[in-house]
Amino acid sequence: MSAVKMIRDSAARNRFLLLAAIFLASLVIRASFPITAYGNAIHDDRLFVEMSSSLGNFHWLGPYNEFTLAKGAAYSVFLLLNRITGLPLKVTEHFAHLSVALFFALTVANVLRSRAGGTVCFLVLAMNPVVWNASMGGRVVREGFYMTLALLLIGLALRVYTMRRAPELREDYLAKKRYLIAFGLTGGVFWLTREEGLWIVPSLAVVVGFWVLRTWRELPSRRALRAGLPFLAVPLLSFAAVVGTVDAINYFVYGVFRNNDFRSADFQGAYGALSRIRHDNWQRYVVFPADARERAYSVSAAARELQPYFEGDGGLGWRRITCEQTGKSGACPEILSGWFMW
Repeated sequence: MSAVKMIRDSAARNRFLLLAAIFLASLVIRASFPITAYGNAIHDDRLFVEMSSSLGNFHWLGPYNEFTLAKGAAYSVFLLLNRITGLPLKVTEHFAHLSVALFFALTVANVLRSRAGGTVCFLVLAMNPVVWNASMGGRVVREGFYMTLALLLIGLALRVYTMRRAPELREDYLAKKRYLIAFGLTGGVFWLTREEGLWIVPSLAVVVGFWVLRTWRELPSRRALRAGLPFLAVPLLSFAAVVGTVDAINYFVYGVFRNNDFRSADFQGAYGALSRIRHDNWQRYVVFPADARERAYSVSAAARELQPYFEGDGGLGWRRITCEQTGKSGACPEILSGWFMW
């Protein structure tokens, strides 16, 4: 037995050293790439920094204008917390990513019952080149932070809904209560980071659906419903607490109970009205082409208010940006969908 224990201890030590080496190597690679921040990027880098500065000065997200609620506040909060630590932003961001990747890999190892599988999973996540890509991982933008949150959210879902900590559902809930709260809180922060958070719901639904089916089969219906309710209610309440708090603060400060203007009914209604106008010739990525604009201007006073922005110097500027950021060398007659909403 002592020989077996020694072999197991040696294997565990070697695995720990391998994981630590991967962690450190990835962190060193990240630190060797410089940060590229665009001070004139009023929709991205500069916006996040300004909101973080306002938070640090106890002015919430700053004065209300067309940019204040254009993007979620979570990444700006992360910038503020990082500033308090005094550490380089991208080192902190990558350290958080590696920590979450390790948590995810260990969860995968437990689910698959394969330590080797977990190690390979961590290696792939740690050496993902996207995290030090200059246009994404190197800028002061939210994508790296968002990727980390998505990974943590799925990892927590796997740990809560696929791994049993106790045979009885009540005891299993008590053992996982902290994970359930963390799952909901992470979901709230994820929702407050970018605007298209619904994309992750199908993935989470598969994991939660697996748990629901397994629980329903193992326990009588009423007992399953009563004992299993906290597994669904606690994350939802935690999620609502995070998002609802930000919505309430925005209502108190700005008079609007929401966390993002892209999710507002008025913005979505206006965007939908413009995009539904018939086009003479369908063009990929073009939401509001010239022929549709002329139709709108001819019948709508509200549309004519937008005319100087689409046809004047403002429109010309956005068409130029469209060309530059899509790598087009020729004429750019239209503003493409990635920039149209601004």
